[in-house]
Amino acid sequence: EKIVFLFPGGGAQYPGMGRDLYAHLPVFRKHLDRCFFILSKYHGLDIRRFILGEKDDPAAGAELEKPSNALPALFSVEYALAKMWMDLGIRPAEMIGHSMGEYTAACLAGVMSLKDALALVSVRGKLFEKLPPGGCMLSVPMPPEAVRGFMDNGLSVAVINKPDACVVAGSKQSVERLREKLEKAGIEGRKIMISVAAHSKQVEPVLDSFGGFLQNIELRPPTCPYLSNVTGTYITDAEATDPEYWVRHLRQTVLFSDGLEAIFQKPGKILLEVGPGQTLSTFARTHPAKNKNQLILATLRHPKEPINDFVFWQKTIARLWVDGLNPDWSALFKNLDVRRISLPGYP
Repeated sequence: EKIVFLFPGGGAQYPGMGRDLYAHLPVFRKHLDRCFFILSKYHGLDIRRFILGEKDDPAAGAELEKPSNALPALFSVEYALAKMWMDLGIRPAEMIGHSMGEYTAACLAGVMSLKDALALVSVRGKLFEKLPPGGCMLSVPMPPEAVRGFMDNGLSVAVINKPDACVVAGSKQSVERLREKLEKAGIEGRKIMISVAAHSKQVEPVLDSFGGFLQNIELRPPTCPYLSNVTGTYITDAEATDPEYWVRHLRQTVLFSDGLEAIFQKPGKILLEVGPGQTLSTFARTHPAKNKNQLILATLRHPKEPINDFVFWQKTIARLWVDGLNPDWSALFKNLDVRRISLPGYP
């Protein structure tokens, strides 16, 4: 009843983001292999080398900036990590996704099947690549009300991550002008690793096509509560099962900060980021509505952190155990050649 899963969105991906766990944890590997199979069979997409390849492969890094690769790869890792946690007895009481991460939450809540969810993220990525080139997104450490004073008309506030942090999207030229204005004011903006201006005016040309594809997707009421990026509060059955909701989700501002605030209104929750990196857990730790001593953890390392992901994950599951959760250790070790040994007694 304590766990909240957090699923990151586009820009969190990096080469090798699942390699270490894939090598060490059969309980993770089986779910990721299932995603590999579906993407290969139905979409002709091989994302293995992005997830299992070398961490510092520049070619893979460039390929992962393409939405048609990035979104299916990111979704697959998030889904496999979540199913791994659930197989180990760490089940969410509720969930929140960030942009595309809401698809992962919806799939796990039963709103859409795995096959349909993978089809949806694949189509979303392909449609993004049909947009005119030159989209860009800039993370800005400012309240959205303040950053609007620096923005050109062609820019949109795409994401509100915290009351004092947002993301602006638009053309590369407009975003670069904004970055220069902010720099002169002593504010550093950071470009996000994605080649499209999501949640902005620039995606409007593909909304009809995306809505048409959604007519083929069976949508069901969620079986687990999760927060909506569109409203910033818990999604309703009517919203989750309405194709037009998912069209709006593609265009409208991501109200992630409001979603975090709704979670923080319930004391005692443990927030667990389920995906590559630690972007969302960092937002949560520094959100002004966070409760004192609230436990916020990540499943995988930051891409620049010099640690094996399996070692990082071991520290996370140990911390959950220390905090009173009881993972199903038999599920973790059942396929491994391990056994208990007797320790010598000491006075």
